[in-house]
Amino acid sequence: IAIIYHRPSFTKQMSQGDGMKIVIIGGGIGGPFLALHLHKNGYQPILYEKVLNLKNVGGSTVIPPNGFSCLREVGLDQIVLQKGCVINKAINKLPDGTILSSSTLLQKWKDRWGYPMIGIRRSVLQQILHDRLVELNITRHLGKRLVNILSEGGEEEKAKILFEDGTEEEADMVVGCDGLHSTVRYTLFGKEEPRYSGFAQTSGVSPRPEKGYDGNPIFSVYGADAFGLSYPFSDTHTGWAITTAAPETRESWRPLDDAQMEEFKKSVYATTWAPPMCDVIPHAIKMTRLGLYDRPTLKQWHKGRCVLLGDASHPASPAAGQGNSQAMEDGVILGEYILQFCPPGTTPSFSSILSALEKYQDIRLPRTSGMTEGARARVATRMVSSETARVKRDEEIKRVYDESDEKQLAKLDPTFLWRGDLSKL
Repeated sequence: IAIIYHRPSFTKQMSQGDGMKIVIIGGGIGGPFLALHLHKNGYQPILYEKVLNLKNVGGSTVIPPNGFSCLREVGLDQIVLQKGCVINKAINKLPDGTILSSSTLLQKWKDRWGYPMIGIRRSVLQQILHDRLVELNITRHLGKRLVNILSEGGEEEKAKILFEDGTEEEADMVVGCDGLHSTVRYTLFGKEEPRYSGFAQTSGVSPRPEKGYDGNPIFSVYGADAFGLSYPFSDTHTGWAITTAAPETRESWRPLDDAQMEEFKKSVYATTWAPPMCDVIPHAIKMTRLGLYDRPTLKQWHKGRCVLLGDASHPASPAAGQGNSQAMEDGVILGEYILQFCPPGTTPSFSSILSALEKYQDIRLPRTSGMTEGARARVATRMVSSETARVKRDEEIKRVYDESDEKQLAKLDPTFLWRGDLSKL
């Protein structure tokens, strides 16, 4: 039985000049989601995105039940569900094809938490959010790159921000949803040097093989200092990723060119690893490669009238499978505290804004920190090189589904029933 919390929403229609002015920086996933959530509660946020034309950036992603509970808040859960591919099976393998363990427990997720887990193309999720922004006439400015925060604001002044084209904007609140390389974060708290993890990830999109994907499985392949992942995100295509120990690799989501793709298609992962990898990598139509970096955990997410959300505040490793969902959770909780302390149609005091930001941080920082630590531990478990360590890892994977279904599901309750946080409001 899914635990569902409903909060009162405001439907008052306001002009841009009425009430609290909230500026959102970043049009990836967290920014548009927050804009929709605020609009539902009666606010008129303004969103700025540095990219002029939204492109097919990134590969596939998963949305688990906690992500869907967020999407339900803005009425997009069913639309997203229809656009993705429900994952029904988990299979853990070795590169030679040996199956370490498998489970159909995923088929019970919907009954327990209200939603399954799906694979979906990230660009499809982003477009769904932006289409709804347009439908609701929520103001968004594309091709507007933030370069500086002239003032984070305070008791006597609003926040003031500067864009690359020389224009300025003032706001009662600025929310930085501008991702891993957040300009808002760097401006507020300084540009810390990220630490290279020693691993790089090559990910891609490929036609879905005719065999091996019955039941829509998610494959995890455990090698020596290498880890592979593959799952379908539609009836016709699958996403995959290979994480390997590698010299420091540039942190970028830019697609590989044809020559780079052909080189990877000749790698051992494409030529010697058993299905699914040898079935998907050689036929990839798109690939990206990025180094995996670790950033210091911020203990403070807000300064003055400015606050961070999503990867800008708590960068998530791909190993977590929670990046988009955590950004949306941030949006729900921040939106609820804005509603509580800064009612729509009013011009709130600085102390009210500060109370909303502090409450948001108090709720979200412990949860996201736990997610980040869990992802780091997951990478450490997957990426081992010595034979002794690999044997130990493989034995643990063989036993991963030994517990009863109920015990396994209960361990996931804290992740997927996150809305219990609202009991602290």
